Amino acid sequence: MSIAVFAIFAILGVQLLNGKMYYCTDGVILRRMDCSGFFIGKSTQGPVVLPRQWVPQSRNFDNLYQAMLTLFEIASREWWNSIMYNAIDSVDEFTGPIRDNKPYIGLYFVSFMIVGGFFMMNLFVGYVIYSFGNVKSQMDGLHVLSDLSGHANPV
Repeated sequence: MSIAVFAIFAILGVQLLNGKMYYCTDGVILRRMDCSGFFIGKSTQGPVVLPRQWVPQSRNFDNLYQAMLTLFEIASREWWNSIMYNAIDSVDEFTGPIRDNKPYIGLYFVSFMIVGGFFMMNLFVGYVIYSFGNVKSQMDGLHVLSDLSGHANPV
């Protein structure tokens, strides 16, 4: 059931954000057509000349695989807010991020946190109950045969 929820949200994320979470390595450049050539960047040794590149965010929704990975990270509650803010700042395929450009995208992330979190919690609780049942049956002596001898275990 939770895989179906992830798949639905992944498909929706691809439809909303496919190709829109890119930026130029030179933070001053906003448009893809201007993101070429070189710029002077900073490093620990001082200024260096770096090429401008149009690159995607580390977590994005460019395809179903990337969307599922991104949603798994969001469901784990690790760095989900930075992914959400990158999506809110997205503009289109040819323009870099502009702060708070699409605040309504936040509803997508909040709804996934509620629905996806519900299913993740159900999986966790289900596993705990399953493990508790196994331990309880072993403690009560309900497991009849041992793995090695084939004889009944003494109680």
